[in-house]
Amino acid sequence: MAACGLEDKQQRKSISTITEMMNEGLRMILRLPKIRQAIIAHPEPLRWYIKRKIELELLMLMQLNIIPFCKD
Repeated sequence: MAACGLEDKQQRKSISTITEMMNEGLRMILRLPKIRQAIIAHPEPLRWYIKRKIELELLMLMQLNIIPFCKD
């Protein structure tokens, strides 16, 4: 979260919101308009998450391509 360029107050707000949504479980579905509004207002945490997810997926694909060559 520190690398996404948000101020400390915004980072704490994002973390508390995500934690609260995780604790609510299925009731989170009722908050979809609030989630959409939060993403529009502060898109950086979502961009940071997506960037990390893509990096991990690329590393996994690279590993899958290398494994057959290393079996011999």
